[in-house]
Amino acid sequence: MSRAASRVAVVVATLALAFLGYRTGHAWQSRVYRQESVANQPNVDALPRPGRQVVVVYVGSSRCNASNQTDVLLAVSSAFESVRKQAAQQKAGFVSIGIARELSARAGLLHLSSVYRFDELSSGQGQLNQAAYRFVSNDHPGIAATPQIIVVERQLAPMGSTVDDVEISERILLRKVGAVEISQWAGRGAPVPRSSTNHVQQGSI
Repeated sequence: MSRAASRVAVVVATLALAFLGYRTGHAWQSRVYRQESVANQPNVDALPRPGRQVVVVYVGSSRCNASNQTDVLLAVSSAFESVRKQAAQQKAGFVSIGIARELSARAGLLHLSSVYRFDELSSGQGQLNQAAYRFVSNDHPGIAATPQIIVVERQLAPMGSTVDDVEISERILLRKVGAVEISQWAGRGAPVPRSSTNHVQQGSI
């Protein structure tokens, strides 16, 4: 092969490799973009449409040893998925809420990201955290311990023309506090009663 032909072959090979690298990189970027787009989509079952919702609330902390045990994290995730399937069978909406009782909002959000892909997050301000105040201290009072899971039945009644103009009524279906209770409940398939005679909290959003 002549020197000129060798140069041409080298140029062609270089261009082919560059084109292959471009195609590979472009395909990888497209795949990552699609994955991010899917991850950024809201859970349609959690949208505030009139009807019945099953709301599952996790309360934990990055400073709580039990909240960070691998077996507990797996049990929490399993319980959420089990309740989600039960809600689907009952043709009810499903909403997942993560609350971190933390002074540091960042530390709490990092903890919650390791637990589940929540529809709603609340972190920071410690005992003054408004979501924790609502689900643990005031509206639905219970034991102020972590980790815990609260299952709430929520009814949304339309009040206006917009999808989120609804009156809400809520009742606690069950509360599981501590690693042992959560793990045992999750191990049984996280059964949830259909209704309860517990306190009903009403309001609007």
